[in-house]
Parts: sequence; structure tokens; C-alpha cells
Amino acid sequence: MPVFLNEAQAGRDRELVGFPHLLICMGVVLQTPAFLYRYHFDGGSAAENARAFAGFVQDIGGDAANGQRLYGCGDWTERYKVANRAQAWRDEMRTIARTLGYRGPVGGFDTSIIGPQNGTYVEYRPQFGKGTCRIYYKRDEKVGYVDQNVMNDQRHIKAFKQDPMAFGTQHEGRLMPKPTLLETTSATIGGKLHEVDYARRLVSFTI
Repeated sequence: MPVFLNEAQAGRDRELVGFPHLLICMGVVLQTPAFLYRYHFDGGSAAENARAFAGFVQDIGGDAANGQRLYGCGDWTERYKVANRAQAWRDEMRTIARTLGYRGPVGGFDTSIIGPQNGTYVEYRPQFGKGTCRIYYKRDEKVGYVDQNVMNDQRHIKAFKQDPMAFGTQHEGRLMPKPTLLETTSATIGGKLHEVDYARRLVSFTI
């Protein structure tokens, strides 16, 4: 059964994961031999989101040192308002890797090449034997979602929010788990998903 993650939500599973509404956000996946650990980085502090993700991985018994690959896909034009967007993406992925304690190959796809109006739906399908994922995408306006509010930690999914007690302190912007989450339970795709052209479009480097 697919797992879908909305903004500032983390999850762990062996099945495919979908990230709805990637506009200023980024869908991040840490692949290990046993699981996919995932986090939907929103438009807030990348460092705080990375810390929330690292805490989730640790709390659920994961170890990023076992990671085989780290992915981060999103719309670089919307997420990075700088001249060298590819470098900005690499810098953010290095921050995430360092916070997780991960070393190894990193890959990502810039969804702005398809010119989405309302963001992009991105789906990762694990190939555990190869230590990689196949990546698919579709303009968000061509995908219909079903959402419902549920209690946190359903199927190893957690949602995060800013900690109000940290405002005005050195921890301002810190994220903490919240008791409920808006869970996307299904996605109806209009037409077929497109698979990333890995040779031409997947940007990769090693940490």
C-alpha cells in the first residue's frame, strides 16, 4: 500500500512513497537495505527540518550510517531564489546528510523542467537489491488526492510543527511532533506517471 507524505511529515516503510504538492518543498528519501526513511521538507528552515528528520530516524530505530543512497527532488526554481540553484540544492543536501550522519551517493531531480503550475507529485519506488529508487513524477494539477485527519504515528508516519515555546529563544524555529496529521490516503493520477530520465536529468554527487 503506498504511503503519501505531506508538508513536514516523516515516515518509514518498505513500499513506494508519494510526495504531493512539491512546490517550494522537497521530497527527501534515505534508502537503507531494509527501509525507506522519508521526509517532506517544507518551505521553513532546512536545518530545523533536517533535525526533525534525523530525530525521527533515530527514534524509530534507524541508523543513517547504513544508508545506501540519499535523494532530494523538488522545484529548484521555486525553492532556491539564487543564481546557482544547482549549488544551492547540493548545499542543502549536504546539510541534510551531515545532520543525519549519512555518507554516500546523493541524487536529485529538478521538477521545474516540466513547468508545473501548482507543484509536482513525485513518487519513489524502491529497488532494494540495487540500493536505488526509480523516480516518477506528474504535474500536481493532474493528480487528485483524498485526505483525512488521523492520529499521529499511523503506519510509522509523524507530522511536525513549530515549537511555540521556542519563540524568542536560541531554539526558535525548532520543530516538534504534533498529535494529529492530515494524511493523504490515495492519489488518482490523470494519465501515466513519467519516469525520470536518469542519464540526463538525475543530478548526482557523493558525500
